Amino acid sequence: MKKNVCLIMAVAAAGMLYSCGGSHSQMDMDTAAHEAANITKLTPADLKSATDSLSYYMGFNEGAAVALNTSAIPEAIKDDFRFSDYLAGVTAVLKCDTSKVGYTDGINEGLRLLQVILEFEANGVSVNRQMLLDAMERRLMATDAENEQAEADEAILDSLVTIARNKMVEVKKQSQASKEQE
Repeated sequence: MKKNVCLIMAVAAAGMLYSCGGSHSQMDMDTAAHEAANITKLTPADLKSATDSLSYYMGFNEGAAVALNTSAIPEAIKDDFRFSDYLAGVTAVLKCDTSKVGYTDGINEGLRLLQVILEFEANGVSVNRQMLLDAMERRLMATDAENEQAEADEAILDSLVTIARNKMVEVKKQSQASKEQE
């Protein structure tokens, strides 16, 4: 079973490498096959089932993808990036209680909101996270009458986001201008 999974992984890896780049030399394909074959040397001896193998290779490939893509980390934060912190974040998400569908959906929405907030804050626009949470809770618990206010609230939010994005553009222009003066 382990050999079958390893063979499938090697073929899949070679196929992905071939399909992603358009034209490939034989040397590229030989390298891909060699690297795929070397993965089997890293397999722990205690992989006893398809679940173990799938879990191991998912983790191994995700770890490799992050390790290989550290060059994509912006220079401004590269010195502060720690694999241990990254792994702690992934661990927190993977260990969450998945028996509560709303909870996992909330994690997804929280991560989405966090990305928006971080973009705003990186460009000089502050967001009060607690106020955001309080307003979100109020809205989730709203009555039908309060729900009718939603369209008006959405128009207000659109206006505020436009103002925030305009401020972000100004901050970026100022940052670029100061870089050009240096």
